Amino acid sequence: MYVRCAALAATLVLALSACTGHEDGPPSPAAADRAAAAADAAAAFVAFAQGEESQVRWAGVVRYYLHGALVAEFASSFADDPDTWDGCHLGDTTHEGRRCPVSPLTAIAGSLAPGAAPTVEDEAPITVGCSADLPEPDVDAAALAWIRPDPARRDCFSDYAVTLYFDADERVSAVDLALSGP
Repeated sequence: MYVRCAALAATLVLALSACTGHEDGPPSPAAADRAAAAADAAAAFVAFAQGEESQVRWAGVVRYYLHGALVAEFASSFADDPDTWDGCHLGDTTHEGRRCPVSPLTAIAGSLAPGAAPTVEDEAPITVGCSADLPEPDVDAAALAWIRPDPARRDCFSDYAVTLYFDADERVSAVDLALSGP
């Protein structure tokens, strides 16, 4: 399992470095460090979604957003419990055609298939599935990364974007799940 996570982390670092697209030369060391930290954190979050013990570095307080609206806020000690990530907006029984609760862990785990690893992007997606409306939560962040399904596995119902928000110490301070709808 460690080899698979290490390979995913290496792939994510390459993907992020390719996405930074600096026309005036290579990215600065600080930008490369942020990309590597984001790739490492994303790989740790994907491994956590696959059921591995969490190696995610959490901020003291972590917020879970669903499509830009706050669902939960909890201490970092609860963030390593997969059940903490099950949620919906108060009073909702469904979200984007799925029964509540929904979870970023479930979205990632459900998109895994042989040869189809999630990707990490360093820019916000324009759309998720067939939904163009991607509101952003009001979160102060030093850096962001988006975990998306393999491009071949994106359609109007199964696409998602899990946004990781990092504090100045490169710890995950917030997670926002955007699911495509039918």
